[in-house]
Amino acid sequence: MTELDFYKWVKEFEPEYRWDKNPESKLDDVLIWISISSLEWFYKLLPAILFDEGGIEARLVDNSVAIWASDICDPLGIDIENVFPKD
Repeated sequence: MTELDFYKWVKEFEPEYRWDKNPESKLDDVLIWISISSLEWFYKLLPAILFDEGGIEARLVDNSVAIWASDICDPLGIDIENVFPKD
């Protein structure tokens, strides 16, 4: 997955997201809520390397799955601010 692929996915599926402090890294990060209906498409977008060594931690919430963008972006060298611009 490239930065452009991720950006296009965000524009097409319009997931809810917000900038927040990631409690694990203590850094600014983006929390993304991926709807259950778009989860399969999102999963297919991700390269297999992200699922090595335990996969991506997620939290199931009302009709969506919440994940930290850095869990996807950091291993792939994607700049989070290019996908989710800060206001």
